[in-house]
Amino acid sequence: MSNNIANQFEAPVLFYVLCLVLYSINAADMVAIGLAWLFALSRFAHAYVHIGSNYVPMRLRLFLLGCFVLIAMLILAAWKLAAV
Repeated sequence: MSNNIANQFEAPVLFYVLCLVLYSINAADMVAIGLAWLFALSRFAHAYVHIGSNYVPMRLRLFLLGCFVLIAMLILAAWKLAAV
Protein backbone atom coordinates (compact mmCIF):
# COMPACT_ATOMS: atom_id res chain seq x y z
CA MET A 1 0.00 0.00 0.00
CA SER A 2 2.77 2.49 0.82
CA ASN A 3 4.45 1.70 -2.51
CA ASN A 4 1.19 2.59 -4.26
CA ILE A 5 1.01 5.92 -2.47
CA ALA A 6 4.63 6.68 -3.43
CA ASN A 7 3.84 5.81 -7.07
CA GLN A 8 0.90 8.20 -7.08
CA PHE A 9 3.16 11.17 -6.32
CA GLU A 10 5.81 10.64 -9.01
CA ALA A 11 4.14 11.69 -12.29
CA PRO A 12 1.68 14.27 -10.91
CA VAL A 13 4.46 16.79 -10.26
CA LEU A 14 4.77 17.38 -14.01
CA PHE A 15 0.97 17.36 -14.24
CA TYR A 16 0.68 20.15 -11.66
CA VAL A 17 3.28 22.26 -13.47
CA LEU A 18 1.55 21.75 -16.83
CA CYS A 19 -1.82 22.69 -15.34
CA LEU A 20 -0.36 25.86 -13.87
CA VAL A 21 1.35 26.76 -17.14
CA LEU A 22 -1.82 26.17 -19.16
CA TYR A 23 -3.85 28.19 -16.70
CA SER A 24 -1.36 31.06 -16.53
CA ILE A 25 -1.28 31.52 -20.31
CA ASN A 26 -5.10 31.26 -20.55
CA ALA A 27 -4.89 28.00 -22.48
CA ALA A 28 -7.04 25.91 -20.16
CA ASP A 29 -9.56 25.10 -22.89
CA MET A 30 -11.76 22.02 -23.22
CA VAL A 31 -8.92 19.97 -24.73
CA ALA A 32 -6.62 20.74 -21.79
CA ILE A 33 -9.37 20.03 -19.28
CA GLY A 34 -10.24 16.77 -21.02
CA LEU A 35 -6.59 15.70 -20.99
CA ALA A 36 -6.32 16.62 -17.32
CA TRP A 37 -9.35 14.48 -16.48
CA LEU A 38 -8.00 11.62 -18.55
CA PHE A 39 -4.71 11.80 -16.64
CA ALA A 40 -6.52 11.84 -13.29
CA LEU A 41 -8.67 8.88 -14.29
CA SER A 42 -5.63 6.93 -15.49
CA ARG A 43 -3.92 7.50 -12.14
CA PHE A 44 -7.06 6.41 -10.27
CA ALA A 45 -7.34 3.27 -12.41
CA HIS A 46 -3.63 2.55 -11.93
CA ALA A 47 -4.04 2.76 -8.15
CA TYR A 48 -7.15 0.56 -8.29
CA VAL A 49 -5.30 -2.16 -10.22
CA HIS A 50 -2.20 -1.80 -8.03
CA ILE A 51 -4.16 -2.27 -4.81
CA GLY A 52 -6.52 -4.88 -6.26
CA SER A 53 -5.33 -7.54 -8.67
CA ASN A 54 -1.87 -6.00 -9.20
CA TYR A 55 -1.91 -7.35 -12.76
CA VAL A 56 1.33 -5.82 -14.05
CA PRO A 57 0.50 -5.68 -17.79
CA MET A 58 -2.67 -3.71 -17.02
CA ARG A 59 -0.77 -1.43 -14.64
CA LEU A 60 1.80 -0.81 -17.36
CA ARG A 61 -0.89 0.12 -19.88
CA LEU A 62 -2.50 2.52 -17.44
CA PHE A 63 0.86 4.03 -16.52
CA LEU A 64 1.74 4.51 -20.19
CA LEU A 65 -1.66 6.06 -20.84
CA GLY A 66 -0.94 8.62 -18.13
CA CYS A 67 2.52 9.29 -19.59
CA PHE A 68 1.12 9.78 -23.09
CA VAL A 69 -1.51 12.15 -21.75
CA LEU A 70 1.23 14.15 -20.01
CA ILE A 71 3.18 14.28 -23.27
CA ALA A 72 0.05 15.49 -25.07
CA MET A 73 -0.43 18.17 -22.41
CA LEU A 74 3.22 19.18 -22.76
CA ILE A 75 2.86 19.50 -26.54
CA LEU A 76 -0.35 21.50 -26.07
CA ALA A 77 1.32 23.83 -23.58
CA ALA A 78 4.34 24.34 -25.86
CA TRP A 79 2.09 24.98 -28.84
CA LYS A 80 -0.05 27.49 -26.94
CA LEU A 81 3.02 29.11 -25.42
CA ALA A 82 4.58 29.54 -28.87
CA ALA A 83 1.39 31.22 -30.06
CA VAL A 84 1.49 33.80 -27.26
